[in-house]
Order: sequence, then structure tokens, then C-alpha cells
Amino acid sequence: MPESKSVEPSEYLVHIEDDARALLAAAWTDPMLTVPTCPEWTLSDLVAHIASAFHWIEEIVRTRATDYVPVPQRPDGWEEVSAWFDKGIDALLATLRDADPATEVWNWVVMGPGPAAFWIRRAAHEVSIHRWDAENAVHVPDPIGPALALDGIDEYLTIASKWLEFNPSAELTGRLGLETTEGLAVTAVLHPNSLEQRRGTDGADCVVRGDASSILLWLVRRKSLLDDGIDVAGDVSIAALWAEVKFG
Repeated sequence: MPESKSVEPSEYLVHIEDDARALLAAAWTDPMLTVPTCPEWTLSDLVAHIASAFHWIEEIVRTRATDYVPVPQRPDGWEEVSAWFDKGIDALLATLRDADPATEVWNWVVMGPGPAAFWIRRAAHEVSIHRWDAENAVHVPDPIGPALALDGIDEYLTIASKWLEFNPSAELTGRLGLETTEGLAVTAVLHPNSLEQRRGTDGADCVVRGDASSILLWLVRRKSLLDDGIDVAGDVSIAALWAEVKFG
């Protein structure tokens, strides 16, 4: 199977800006509307969450922090939140454009210093998923672009393995295959406290198939196996186990 195309830092920045602007535009439709895929939040809360992440990441990278930096608190009121969001995205993009991806800064996966490239990639995927959340709340959402979605599958499986180290799931076991219409085929070998990625799906207990956007959205619990565009074959209980594990 062909491997997914890598995404360059400059491409991540384009995705960050485009998805951020689309997220805010969707939120202006009705800021107090509940987000179905994040039911504890309104659209205003979702915008505040992303704005907080923008300001937080910007400070970490700009100051080259090697220790934890407190997450900034959101302002009150929708107009204040939306203005804070705009300020945050402008500052983040400026900082990330100037940053050396190899510079060591703190991140929450290693709980210590790691390449700033982590945050460039993480910001792109965080806002792409939440852009989808916001659009899904107000209209039919645009899918995540194929290259970004393929990269997101790899990133999420890598992060999930780290989460399992800190928060083991006793029942998690089996070989979960993922196949996309764009040509990616990977098996996540599941263990209670780890996850190993292998190329191909030979020997997988269960295989989930769909386009890259749908597979990524299923992995992050925005779509279900019953949604259009997703097919599953084999032992469906393996996929059900994944859906029950709490990551993050």
C-alpha cells in the first residue's frame, strides 16, 4: 500500500488559518448553540477552547518554554471571546512562521522538551477536528482534506499510545485494521498500556474502511461505524473496545 504524503510545516500553517476562520464563521451562526459532538460546550465555548489553545501554544513556542506553562483563561462574553480568538490566531501564525521546528519546547506528550514541530502539527489537527465540530453543529460539515486526514490518523494513533501508557485500559486488546480509499492501510496492535502501528491489515481482527476524513473522525469519536461511508469487517467488538477507551 502507498504511504501517506507527509505534510510540510508551511502546509500545516495554511490548514490552521483556513480551519480557524471557518470555525469562527460557523460559530457566528449561533454562538449559544450546543455542539452535538462536544455536548458540554456551546459554539462560544468551543471557540474559547481553541482560542485558549492558540494563546497557550504561541506562548510556549515564542518563549521556548521547557517547562509547563499555565493555560490562559478565557474572557467572558461572545464578542470578547471572538476577538480573543482573532488575536490568538494572528499571534500563533506569526510565531509558528518564525519558529525553527527543531527548537526544543515543552509538550504534554513527553511532559518535557520536544521539537516545536509537535505543536505545529498538533495545532493543525486540533483546529481541523473542532472546525468540523462547529460546522456539524450548524450545517453539513466539509470533510478534512485527504493529506491532512491521513497525517491526522498517524498523529492520533501515536498520541493514543502515549495516553495508554499513563491511563491503561485493562480490556483493550486485539488488532484493529484501518484502510482508507486514499491507499493507507495500517494495523493498530492494541494492548492495555500501548499501541503499535504496523503497515498493512493482514492478520487484523477487525478492519474499518472509509475515506481518510471519515476514518480520522471515527478514531476521534465524531463518527460511528453506522455512519455512511464507513464499513467494518471482522470482529466488530475490537472496534467497540476502541470506542470505549477514554483518551486525553
